Amino acid sequence: IAESDYKSEVADGWDYGFKGEFLDGRLTFTVSGFYANRENVRVSEVVNVGTDSSPDFRTINRRDGDQLVRGAEFDATWRVNDSITTGVSYGHTNSIYTDFGSANPQAKYRKVNNISPHNGSTYVKWAPGSGRLKGFSANL
Repeated sequence: IAESDYKSEVADGWDYGFKGEFLDGRLTFTVSGFYANRENVRVSEVVNVGTDSSPDFRTINRRDGDQLVRGAEFDATWRVNDSITTGVSYGHTNSIYTDFGSANPQAKYRKVNNISPHNGSTYVKWAPGSGRLKGFSANL
């Protein structure tokens, strides 16, 4: 069941950054940023439209408001040799409500729930380029 004034989510924004490589391609990296305005963000919510003694659960879509999402990302890859590659990445996201609708105007400029502001990873990959295990790879 959708609200009678349902509007589709729309977004506009920018992605920007640059890529580079050094040492004949053995070290590569990407540095980037993003900026987006999300409007009419909807969430699905299960509500009881019945009574406690006779529940009637329905899924409804409700307006969650508008959001401003900004962030940056970095990743780098180092090819140690022909069989071993390692990498690292980091990302930061700052997502805030710019409008939460009439239901909760106090949420304006507060952080969006369930958005991790920091994320990252590191890995090592082994992929033999010759021999019996050529074509096999393992990641840690």
